[in-house]
Amino acid sequence: MPQNRDFSDESPDNTEDFVDFFVDKYIGENLLENKMLLKKLGRHVSWDDLEKLKFMVDIDPNLNFFSMDLKSSIRPDESENIKGNSESDLEEFPRPSIAVDVAVLSVIEINNRHFLVALANQRGPGHEEGSWALPGRMLRERETLEKTALDAVALKLGINDIHVDQLRVFDDPHRDPRGWVLSVAHLATVPSRIAREALSRRDVAPIIIDADGVTLPNDQTDLPYEQMKILREAVKELRRRYALLPDPGYILDADFTLLQLREIHQAVHDDEIAPDTFRREMLPNLKATGHRQEGVVGKPPMMYQRKERDASKVRTSRFISSKLIDADEVL
Repeated sequence: MPQNRDFSDESPDNTEDFVDFFVDKYIGENLLENKMLLKKLGRHVSWDDLEKLKFMVDIDPNLNFFSMDLKSSIRPDESENIKGNSESDLEEFPRPSIAVDVAVLSVIEINNRHFLVALANQRGPGHEEGSWALPGRMLRERETLEKTALDAVALKLGINDIHVDQLRVFDDPHRDPRGWVLSVAHLATVPSRIAREALSRRDVAPIIIDADGVTLPNDQTDLPYEQMKILREAVKELRRRYALLPDPGYILDADFTLLQLREIHQAVHDDEIAPDTFRREMLPNLKATGHRQEGVVGKPPMMYQRKERDASKVRTSRFISSKLIDADEVL
């Protein structure tokens, strides 16, 4: 039985200083983990804990403190301090990889019909080579999520000067077979003409979204990395926005007719909209340009522009008792 050392007479009065004293005098140089733990707990370690530790170190000099309960005597008002101290060392916690996936949506005309589409990129050499996917990219060290999203769209679709909005985080630990990868999904919309330019590339194709569901290029049945969930969430959010304001994603050019605007909204919602109802809902947030469409047969229609966002109003509901509020409050 090892000799039990008495240190009560030689120890400092202050508990925090005593921890330093205890570490220097009784913890072997080879047990760095034990030293780190006691230093973090600091003054929150009780005298009883230290007495117990000293006794057990006498018996087993290689004892690992991480297997022991050193917080039993901590006062409730001090527990948060210990949590903050012990979690400040990020190296103690596993880290997932972070990916950024972007649903780039637009409306294009196919066989004389307007369709809501997402732009897909054909993956190059590596995992899921040859499959079609939403543009995505792994987050680089010290890089922002927005920059990663913009780089993904530029590299995979050839589209620059685009605005992206964070959609939500997809954190299923098993969403990526390569490992633990979180995805911060983003939503972007591009004008129809920009979408058509991107689709001229061999490695870019449309994902068609309509009442029949989602049609992927080359009869592909699913998107990798659970991106189908991301796409559904992006379409849901886009439809919410288009129920409030005229073409808030700027799929049309600056000037347009009410018919052109309605065609875009019908494609986004995949539903017919009565012209009179649409006109009544949209006009409060439009301004007439003062000129009419050129190159059409019959009486040319009036051209309109969107009002500025800070001058736009939306209804809180479709009921008579609803009120108008600023568009910035809901978008």
